[in-house]
Amino acid sequence: MMMSSTRGFRNNNPGNIRKTDTRWLGESDALVLADDDEFETFLSMEYGIRAIGKLLDTYYNVYGLHTIERIISRYAPPNENDTVSYIRSVSVRAGIGATDQLIFPKDKLLVVEAIIHHENGLQPFTLAFIDDALEVTA
Repeated sequence: MMMSSTRGFRNNNPGNIRKTDTRWLGESDALVLADDDEFETFLSMEYGIRAIGKLLDTYYNVYGLHTIERIISRYAPPNENDTVSYIRSVSVRAGIGATDQLIFPKDKLLVVEAIIHHENGLQPFTLAFIDDALEVTA
């Protein structure tokens, strides 16, 4: 699959997840891939998509963020992003109102797909590919 040269695709991190102390499944330690000091780098796109899902699960289950508005406000804070625009973009693409109560895991696939599109300006994956990536365990 031909990928654009966005940072998210170069890093196999289509959600542009910033580096933290979190140790992700499939995180790359290889110098060839891990030359980005700010954003996570993954061994494959599947691991990067899985990480988006795991992060959203934490927001939903641990922090009680059950709307696109609340999730994106944490995922893409206003000190780094045009959060209002991001919320609108994800809401429209997912077909879910910004303040509608999400039901996970049912709505997670659509939110992940919309985040990938917003972060990279395109979204080349099928929903089946994203769904499979969300379930990667090794």
